Amino acid sequence: MTFASLAEATRGGHSPLMGDLAGQAAIVTGAGTSCGAVIARALAAAGARVVVADRDVERAARLASEIGGDALEVDPCSDTSVGGLAYHAADLLDEVDILVNILDAACRPAMAAHPGAAGFDQTMTGNVEAISLMGRHFGPGMKARGRGTILNVIPSGDNARTDAMTAATQAMAADLSPHGVRVYALRLMGDDAPRLPRTRGFEVAVPMDADASALPRELGAAAAFLCTEAASIPTGRALHVDGARFT
Repeated sequence: MTFASLAEATRGGHSPLMGDLAGQAAIVTGAGTSCGAVIARALAAAGARVVVADRDVERAARLASEIGGDALEVDPCSDTSVGGLAYHAADLLDEVDILVNILDAACRPAMAAHPGAAGFDQTMTGNVEAISLMGRHFGPGMKARGRGTILNVIPSGDNARTDAMTAATQAMAADLSPHGVRVYALRLMGDDAPRLPRTRGFEVAVPMDADASALPRELGAAAAFLCTEAASIPTGRALHVDGARFT
C-alpha cells in the first residue's frame, strides 16, 4: 500500500483527537506529498488551522482548499525560501504553534539529478540542512513564547540518511526543549521501504503486515498526538509508525 492510497483513505478528516488542537496554528512543509496530506488532514480534523507548504504550490492549494487552510510555496533546502515561508506565515497565522516537516522526499530531486554517491550525499546533506533551516527560522519565535512543537517526519530504516535526520532532530531538541519547545521525529514506512521487519535484531522471512486500512488513521493520529500537550514527556524521541517492519 502506498502513501497515495493512504492519503485517499483519510479524506473526510477523521481524527481520534478531534478538537484537541483547537486554536493552534500549524505549518506542514512537504504537504504536497501523500503522507504530508495525511498529516495535514489529521491536524485540521483535530482543530488546528493549517498552512500547507510545498514546492508544488498548486498541489498545496488543492489540499488547502479541501481542509480549509492556506497554501504557500517553499523549497525546504533553500534558506531564502524558508525565510520567505516564515515571513508569509507570520502574516497568515501571527504565531506558529506547530511545525511539521516532511523530509527525505523534499530533497529527492538531488538524487534524481545526480545518481549514485553524489546524489546520496546531496540528499543526506539537504535533509539535515532542511531541519537546520526550519529550526533557524521558526525556532526563535517559539523560544521567545516558551512553547511550540516541531515534528520532523522521516522514513524508517537503518541507514546513514535516516540516522542523520534523527540525530539532527535530537540536536534541535537539545537546543529548544529547555525553552519549552517540544521536538520529535516521526519515522514512518515509505513507499520503497524494505518489506522485511527485524525481530530481536534478526530479519524474518515473512513481513508482519499491519492492517493496511488502519495505517492512515495511525499515521495521522500519531502526528496529531505528538502535537498535543499530552505528548510533553517524550520530547526529543522518535516514534516509529512502520507496521512493525523496523521495530
